[in-house]
Amino acid sequence: MNKIISIRENNPPKAIIVPSMVTTHAVRGPRQIEKISRFVAKLPNFQLSKSIIHQREDYVDAPTFGQSVNEFAPNSLAAKEVVNLFEEVVNG
Repeated sequence: MNKIISIRENNPPKAIIVPSMVTTHAVRGPRQIEKISRFVAKLPNFQLSKSIIHQREDYVDAPTFGQSVNEFAPNSLAAKEVVNLFEEVVNG
């Protein structure tokens, strides 16, 4: 048990904060990300993901048809956001 505690003290687990429901508005979206960035910077052991999930209709429409956004609209910006997030999490 002491070994586990010492490993965690030297290398605490990190959590990734994923901004979601961010507006696609050209001015408001970057402002939202900036506010989130400043907030996350104050949190120990947390980091902001590079991937951003925006507020898009495909995220609302896909579940209506029992599909993921990648099935519903595979070439959409929403699908690309999900793929980018997946790759970021898997590849570090």
